[in-house]
Amino acid sequence: MLPTVPLDLAQAELEKVLDSPSFRRSPKLSGFLRYVARHTLDGNDDAIKEYNIGVEVFERGSNFDPRIDNIVRSQAHRLRVSLAAYYAGEGQQDPVRIEIVPGSYVPRFRTPEAVEESRPAVESPNWPKRAVWVLSGALLLAATLWLSRSTSSVRPVELLEFAIVLPDTLRLDLDAGIGTLAPDSRSIVIPAVDRQGVRRLWLRALDSSALRALPGTEDASFPFWSPEGRQIAFFSQRRLKRIRVSDGNVQVICDAPLARGGSWGSRNIILFAASTSGPLLRVPAEGGEVRPVGSLDTGRREFVHRWPTFLPDGYSFLYYSGAEQPGASGIWLRNLDGVPPRQLAGTDAISSPSLALDDTGRNARLLYISRGALLAQSFDVSSGNITGKPAELASGLPFPSSTGSPFHAVSDRALVFFKGVANQTSPVVLARDGRVLANPAGPGDFGDLQLSPDGRYFAFERRDPTLGTSDVFLHDLERQAVVRVSNEPANNLNPAWFPDSGRLIFSIAEKSRPGMRTFDLRNGRAGEFILSSRSGDFPQQITRDEKHLLTLRGGESDGFDVWMLELASQQRVPIAVEPGNQRQARLSGDEKLIAYTSDDSGRDEIYVKAWDGERVSDRRWTVSIDGGAFPLWQSRNGYELSYLAPNGMMMSVRLEVGEQGLKAAKPVPLFEAKAFSYSAVRYPYSIFPDGRFLVNRFVDQPGSPITIRLNWAAAVR
Repeated sequence: MLPTVPLDLAQAELEKVLDSPSFRRSPKLSGFLRYVARHTLDGNDDAIKEYNIGVEVFERGSNFDPRIDNIVRSQAHRLRVSLAAYYAGEGQQDPVRIEIVPGSYVPRFRTPEAVEESRPAVESPNWPKRAVWVLSGALLLAATLWLSRSTSSVRPVELLEFAIVLPDTLRLDLDAGIGTLAPDSRSIVIPAVDRQGVRRLWLRALDSSALRALPGTEDASFPFWSPEGRQIAFFSQRRLKRIRVSDGNVQVICDAPLARGGSWGSRNIILFAASTSGPLLRVPAEGGEVRPVGSLDTGRREFVHRWPTFLPDGYSFLYYSGAEQPGASGIWLRNLDGVPPRQLAGTDAISSPSLALDDTGRNARLLYISRGALLAQSFDVSSGNITGKPAELASGLPFPSSTGSPFHAVSDRALVFFKGVANQTSPVVLARDGRVLANPAGPGDFGDLQLSPDGRYFAFERRDPTLGTSDVFLHDLERQAVVRVSNEPANNLNPAWFPDSGRLIFSIAEKSRPGMRTFDLRNGRAGEFILSSRSGDFPQQITRDEKHLLTLRGGESDGFDVWMLELASQQRVPIAVEPGNQRQARLSGDEKLIAYTSDDSGRDEIYVKAWDGERVSDRRWTVSIDGGAFPLWQSRNGYELSYLAPNGMMMSVRLEVGEQGLKAAKPVPLFEAKAFSYSAVRYPYSIFPDGRFLVNRFVDQPGSPITIRLNWAAAVR
């Protein structure tokens, strides 16, 4: 589409926009705009395709697949926001405006009058007519927040929307949540990962672009504020903790092995989910006795309560309930004294309920996610009833992550949500010194990389963007072909290879019938189904004689333990059944040693036990120093163990077995792995038979897809 203004004016406007401070600070965004604009000015709109932009602008390579990598779509959203911000500020008087309408990447060059005439009166069927502004200046944002709270003579803008852009040194980890707003809506706390792979809490005032790291919050996830906004509670290293914002003082409240959300009520009680199953727990905010709140309903076949949110009275609360009974999963309401709960809304996936109160404190809006859309529904606080139909606030949100972590946060005046593809990764082949040797697959959703014993294939997990469940896939490194392995209507996890490289076994995490299934590569067919106990089995490794399976079993509240399962008799031998969380278990090449990770010391460490084929040693030897996870034996000859250190380095440690037992040398760093895993039971790397590494690396995506919408409730009728 040729510009509707003279060509020289269009070219001049393009250069003026690209020379503006906001675009100069973002080379990738500038490159995106220059690419599409130049093709349009040359009359070559047909070349403006998502694939071409991904390959030529964002350097995704010829394997770029727009169906699984949304880099172009997410950056197009950011480009539209940046253009709107430019024309709301320094470009307000420009004689020409550049627009890229949603649903297209082709830019339009038009006069301001033509732009205004073409604006639809209603932006969405779910939103009434309103003014929409995009702010680029932090001070203007601060003034708007202040005026909307304290000045009746100045009418605030009805809706303001902008994006939080993290610095290049940080990235989001969406399995730890996107963060939460302070009670006064003036700041946000975000769990983010630095270049060393350390996740901690970062505090940012909405009237500033500066981020402040909160000391003592390493490994933090799912933060939530105290009612008065002076403290932040969070989960870290299997414990629930709190930090005082003013001085950084951190206190441990209680244990929380596999936490899934919490809420701090006005009665100074904290309600939280301590694990992936079971009811919610309550504890005084200063610490003390931990007690369950209610119990799972066997009639509905409930299996988990998660993501609690207190109402203002600090007594009633909302939460997510997962149940096997059709229609029973969703958002429920109950109180601390065990009054029978009521279902408020059904959802198709794990969803974190949020509550936004009006100024009276009596009326609110209940927010939750269903079918990829963020919905809001009127909620009467006193009666606990919802009324009217849900209003759609945002669509195209990703399906909940492996933890079910919330992709939104809300207060009465501010709404924060994430829109995009979570945690894009790419498998990379590395030499022992860290040199990149090959990129066998483009960016996508990869989890739990498992190389076949012959090194020809790697199995991996991928989450279905529509259903949210995980499936097992197979990547043929010689043919560069991908094959789907699992077809079960549940989470299919933790693929493990048979020694002949011709078969796989994987877990089927179905609550009503958990088990494992085999898959034969030679005929492409699913094989035997092996029924598991209710806690499930998560395969780790099959022995050379194919008679035993090293496996993890989920505990009721304390995470995982390591077992050896005899496949024929289904008899089990405990390998590492200890306090804390035991996982990531692997047999040495001669099958005489078993390495695994445990956090019973308060942090992940690597341990090794001896195994004689029938029994495991009582003693365990510590192999890692200052923490470690994901152990893998380097070769089938000798005892060299690789693992990931907390700082992201790939480590190597040699072991010797003598009359005095096991002796471990000092671990040696090999290279900075930059490995990414979205779960502690999914390996982020694997090792080829010749010693090369296959590492699942996080793919940096320019900018941040965190959107903040101010005064959002004014636009919901």
